[in-house]
Amino acid sequence: MKKDEILSAYSTYISEHNARPVSIPKFVSGISLSESEFYDEFASFQAMDADILNEFVKNAIELTHEELEEVTTPKEMLITFYLTYAEVLKANRSLVKFILPTDKAELEGLKALKLSRETFGKFVDSLNIEVKALDFVPDHSIKSKALRGMAWLQFMSVLLFWLKDESKGFNRTDVFIEKSLKFSFDLTDSNVISSFIDLNKFVFSKA
Repeated sequence: MKKDEILSAYSTYISEHNARPVSIPKFVSGISLSESEFYDEFASFQAMDADILNEFVKNAIELTHEELEEVTTPKEMLITFYLTYAEVLKANRSLVKFILPTDKAELEGLKALKLSRETFGKFVDSLNIEVKALDFVPDHSIKSKALRGMAWLQFMSVLLFWLKDESKGFNRTDVFIEKSLKFSFDLTDSNVISSFIDLNKFVFSKA
């Protein structure tokens, strides 16, 4: 059985039972797989969680590249990625909400997002985003690390917003994505204050 087939069986189990399998031995016996074959791919159910979440990020990146075949701006790429990612998450909302907590502190320290962070970081690197606020930093590797850190904070804010979004079709998440991306890119110019005010008005407005 292939890795993606094992993940699919695991995802289906969670969706149907709203719980993880009682144990790995019981899980593998139900899908005609040996424990040895399971451990060739995964160390634990938690490792499977990380793979599932990472696949969602990779899928969103692939779809983004397919949609934007021509050369475009980093901002457009990121907006398209986030909107696509939100759609991928929506199609798997029950599973994602089972795996991820909605508490900010718990979410930020979750090991299940480790692979997603690395995949997203490489995507951000590929965009060659220029951050004028970091022009004073001569070392490119330090700039890259700082940019990755800032981009990940935004990723987490979008994910947390989506997890708590109860609007129809999760439309508020789409608006949050556009406003937060605008704010992030405006950090390098004089529009930062107005963007910040606009973003906060939206975040704290009634649904």
